Amino acid sequence: MDANLGGPGYQNLLIRSRQEICFFGCGSVIDRLRASVHNSWWGGELPLSGYWGCKDVSDYETILGLILTAL
Repeated sequence: MDANLGGPGYQNLLIRSRQEICFFGCGSVIDRLRASVHNSWWGGELPLSGYWGCKDVSDYETILGLILTAL
């Protein structure tokens, strides 16, 4: 997916699986997610960009709302 590796590229990417929710992209979104969702993990080239994830997939709508308001 990375444009540097020949893929189409992306600015922000949200992945929802049966076991976890992951976000890759804007550092300000990750900052908001990590402050709002307990028991999550994050890293990357923060504060510019990075990744964030959590195992609580039942809270997907809330997490999506946090992302949309932070963009």
